[in-house]
Amino acid sequence: MKKEIKSKKTFNEIIGLDNDFRNSIEKDINIYGVKHSIAKLIEFSSATANHSSLYSYSNIYNYYKKIKKELYKHSFFYSLQLKIKKELKEIFSNKVKYIYLSPSGTDSEYLPLLGNEKNIYNIIIGINEIGTSIRHTSRGKIFSYEAPYGKFQSKNDYINEFKSKNIKTEFLPINSNNKDKDNHKILSSKIKFLLNKNFTKYDKSILHLVYVSKSHKIFPSIETINQMKKEFKGLKIVVDACQMRCDFKTLTSFIENNYDVIVTGSKFFSAPPFCSAYLTNNRLGALQKNSDLKKIFNDVELIKSPKMSYGLLFRWKFAINEMKHFSNIPKKNKILIINNLQNIIKKSIKSHKTLELCKNQKLKNFRGERIEDNLTIFLFYLKKNNNYLSLLESRKIYNCIKNYNNKVQLLSQPMKVKINDKNVGNLRISISSSHIISIFKNKYDYEYFQIELSKLLDFVENKIMS
Repeated sequence: MKKEIKSKKTFNEIIGLDNDFRNSIEKDINIYGVKHSIAKLIEFSSATANHSSLYSYSNIYNYYKKIKKELYKHSFFYSLQLKIKKELKEIFSNKVKYIYLSPSGTDSEYLPLLGNEKNIYNIIIGINEIGTSIRHTSRGKIFSYEAPYGKFQSKNDYINEFKSKNIKTEFLPINSNNKDKDNHKILSSKIKFLLNKNFTKYDKSILHLVYVSKSHKIFPSIETINQMKKEFKGLKIVVDACQMRCDFKTLTSFIENNYDVIVTGSKFFSAPPFCSAYLTNNRLGALQKNSDLKKIFNDVELIKSPKMSYGLLFRWKFAINEMKHFSNIPKKNKILIINNLQNIIKKSIKSHKTLELCKNQKLKNFRGERIEDNLTIFLFYLKKNNNYLSLLESRKIYNCIKNYNNKVQLLSQPMKVKINDKNVGNLRISISSSHIISIFKNKYDYEYFQIELSKLLDFVENKIMS
C-alpha cells in the first residue's frame, strides 16, 4: 500500500472535516484515548472507540481523493448527504422512510423529544449500560459546553428548543448480577407501574428498548415492549441499537412495526467514532430558526441552510463500506467465525488468574442464527488475591493500556458494574465486523488474534499484580 494512504494526517483530515471537538486529536490520541493511526492491526476494534479497517480506509481515501475539489460546493454537500441516506435505506431494505444523521447516539436522543407536545414522559432503560450523557439529552439538556458547530454558555441547562416543554425522564438500570429472566420480570413490572401512573398525564410517552447494550444485553424483552404498546395506545417506542450487533433484518422489523431506531456505525461496524443515525417512519419537523440544536446537527432535511461540513458524512462512508463487506459474507460463515473467536476469548480470559469472566453471559441464545444471538462483547472483572479491584483501579489500568501500544482498541473502557452493591473493576473484549471480514478474507488468522489478545491480557495481569 502506498505511503500516503497510511498517512495519519490524511486520515484525521477525512474524518474530522467539521468542528466536532470529539474528533480532535491531542498528543495523537482521541477523546476515547485511542490513537488515530492506520496500522497493520487496525482491524482490532472495540465496542466504543474504533479505528477504520485498512481496507475501508483504502476505499474511502480513493473516493476522497477523487471528489476533493467538489467539497466547497453546497450542491455537492447536499447530494452526498442524501446519497449516504439512500445507501442506508437500501441496507434496511428501503423500509425506513426518513433518516436523520447525527454526530452520536447520545445526540440522537434529542430527536424523539421534538414535536408539538408540551408534556413528555421518557423512560430510559439500562442507564448503567448506555452512554452516561444520555442522562442529559433524554431530558432535553446540554451535556457539553462544546458542540460540533458552536458552543454553549452553560452545561446542564435546557436546549432552548425544549425550555417550554415539561420533560420527565425515568432511568431504569439493568442489574448485571441477576439472571436475565429475573431482570426481565422486574423491569416489566416497573415499566407497567410507571406507565399506569403517568401515561395519561403526558402528551407523549416514550419507552426505550435497548437492543444489545455495552455488555450485550437486550432489555426489556420484545414481549414486554409489544404488551406495553398494546396496552398504552400511542406509546412511542425508541430502539437503542447503537451497538448495531444484530441482523439488518431485525432492525428492519422494528421499523416495519413503526418503532424509531437509533444506530451508530462506530461500534460493531468499526467506523471512526461519532457517526449516528435516527431511523423513523415519521418525518421530524424542521428545527426552529434559533434552535440550539443547530449547533449539533447539520442534516439537510432537519435544518434550513445547514453548515456545510463533511466529517460526519465521511465517517458514515467508512461504516457503510464495512456494512457492505459484512453483508457479502454468508451467514453460516459469520456465525462460525464469531463462535471460533468466542472460544479464543473465553480461553484467554480463563487462562489469567486475575481475570474473571462474567458468569451471566451466554455464548449463544435461542438457535444462534442471528448475530445478536451470539455474544460479541465479553465483560470480565479484575481481581487481586481473590478480591475485586475497584472501578477506579480498573480505570487507571485502562489508562496504562492506552499508553502501552495501539492495541487498546481490542478492549473497551470500564463501565459501572456492581457486585454485592459495590462497583467493581472491569474491562470488555469485543468482536467487531472487521474481525469477521478480515478472517473471512484471510487478512489474518485465529492464531494471530489469540497471540495479540494474550499479549494484551498479560499486560493487564502484570499491572494488576504490580
